[in-house]
Amino acid sequence: MNDAAAPDRYLFNLAGVVITREIANIKGTSYPINGIGSVRVATPNRVTAFLIGVGLCIISIVTKNTESSGFWIWFVAGAVAFWVAYSKPYTLIIHTSSSDRPALTGKKDFLLSVKDAIENAVTLRG
Repeated sequence: MNDAAAPDRYLFNLAGVVITREIANIKGTSYPINGIGSVRVATPNRVTAFLIGVGLCIISIVTKNTESSGFWIWFVAGAVAFWVAYSKPYTLIIHTSSSDRPALTGKKDFLLSVKDAIENAVTLRG
């Protein structure tokens, strides 16, 4: 992008994501604002890993003997499953005329800021 002389034209400029009224440049991929139909942040599917974690923790409780290695193995496995469930990143999805494209993954707050900037650019563009 050659807008270095006009940083006030940026609606968003952080961590490799630059949004202007004309272009959304996300990690080196450019999306024309007038080609974007909608944008959303997709929540990761955490149910499977969460249920596995619950099951493993229940198994560790059923063993009851905290001095046996079996209890701790099941307990740690359950904790790892919970960690996996809640460490999955969110995904920013851009809907264009051709398809839905996963454009960026990361933390929810950051992706919501990018989403808001893109929606603002679409509104300003008309």
